Amino acid sequence: MIEKQFVGMTAKLEALTDAPAPRKGPPCSVGAFLAETDQETAATLRRILDTPTVPATAIATVLSQHGHAITAYTVARHRRRSEANGCRCTPGRPVVQTQDATVTRSSAHPSPINAPEEGLLMGLYWQDGTRITKAEVPAAALDDPPVRITQDIYISEPYGRGDGQPEGSKRFLLYPAGTIALRSVIDRLFAPATVTSISPANGPAAGDTTITIKGDNLDGISAITFGSTAGTELQIRSAGELTVKTPSGTAGPVTVTIVDDSGSVAKPNGFTYV
Repeated sequence: MIEKQFVGMTAKLEALTDAPAPRKGPPCSVGAFLAETDQETAATLRRILDTPTVPATAIATVLSQHGHAITAYTVARHRRRSEANGCRCTPGRPVVQTQDATVTRSSAHPSPINAPEEGLLMGLYWQDGTRITKAEVPAAALDDPPVRITQDIYISEPYGRGDGQPEGSKRFLLYPAGTIALRSVIDRLFAPATVTSISPANGPAAGDTTITIKGDNLDGISAITFGSTAGTELQIRSAGELTVKTPSGTAGPVTVTIVDDSGSVAKPNGFTYV
């Protein structure tokens, strides 16, 4: 009986442990976004994905606001890339090839910024092996810097018509304290106000006329002026409607200015004293 020879099998089996994890079908929606977006955005997103304090829900919200239907579960799974139960659309960590050795960043050492062992030196290098000086580090200030939320922030919505609160009574935790978000994302939460109608459009010069202003995003209004004089008894009924009483004025048209936390909106000849 001829004995089977398993020549070289051990080496081949050992090689399997270093082989990259195979993909499970097409890239996930996060991987697809990274592949199609510009390099700067992709680099920022990868950095945010590797920041544990940024919740997956916040990342999913930002990406979804830009037309990508991405869930927090998909973001969390993508963060576990290279793990057995994680996303494999981007298997493995980046590998840096040098003339002397191949260094792989594993999940145990995800960041190159690790303190060197005592007595060892470390440096930064260009791809051709030339050392980078401190003054040559290729870095630029971000136009859209991330900010850290220092207190819990809630978002609200109404229960339905007749809720009674302009901003709504149901509140949900949007950003827990410690969350990191892009400045532009925070700014987009404060949509500028718009005015579609002012009624009535005229009233006596003695003032004290209650007018109704309708539009969008009016729940952030803090004051309304007629010419240079502020109106009184401002009441925000909803995000689309408010009322205010006119001050006394001089006969003729005046500019109505609504003071909004996203910027004031002026309506020339918005009201006429008669």
